[in-house]
Formats: sequence, C-alpha cells, structure tokens
Amino acid sequence: MITITLISIAAILNALMDTISFRYESSIFSNSPRLRQFLDVNMSWRNKYKGGWRNKYKWGDVKQGRAFFGSTTFLVFLTDGWHLFKTLMLLYLLAAMVSYETIINPMADILICYVWFGIVFEVFFAYILKKRNI
Repeated sequence: MITITLISIAAILNALMDTISFRYESSIFSNSPRLRQFLDVNMSWRNKYKGGWRNKYKWGDVKQGRAFFGSTTFLVFLTDGWHLFKTLMLLYLLAAMVSYETIINPMADILICYVWFGIVFEVFFAYILKKRNI
C-alpha cells in the first residue's frame, strides 16, 4: 500500500509540472502573483541567474552568471517550481521502488501502478489544478 501512496504523490507532482509548464494562466496558481516568479516557467528560469528576484531590472541575466553555486546544475530545484516538483517526483518514484511489496505479481503490479499513476495524474491535471470559472 505504501507503494501506491508514493506513486500517487509522484503523479500529483507530475501533474503540477505539466500544469505550470503548459497552462499556468488557467491554473489555480495564476491567482497568486507572489508565486508567479517561482512557478511560471516563462519567467522562473531567470531565478538561476544573477539578479534573481532581488533586482527586477537585471533579473536573471545569463551574462552575469549563475545566481549561486549549483543554481544551474545540482541545486536547480531551489530556483523554480518545475525543477522542485521534478526532483520530488523522482524521489517519490525511487522511494516507491525501494519500498515495493508485491500486490499480485511483479508484471501485474507494473500495470496497476502505471494505470493508477495515469488516473491520479489526470484527476489533478484536468480537474483539481485547473482554475474554476465561477
């Protein structure tokens, strides 16, 4: 059961990645301007470079170099939502692998986990993370 829970969390994180990548403006996050610089992929990439969020006039200037050691490589998950969600998704998938206990048999379990991942992803991507038009 722990594997299914971890797979579910990974699917939610994947839905978050796709939501902020492909439809930020129609997501529930677009209502929060304070999160935009971290979550909107059209601007969050700039957080990797000097200037960052502290200097709106020279924010994210590639020519100035990286914002801090590792900001463009192994610590990139600290700079924007997409990389944070991806890092967490991978960690949850790895945790699911190491905590795996057979449900039916390994081959059937792969199919079960794949289908379950898809269901959870779709519920979050298509419904929960989408802005409601009231």
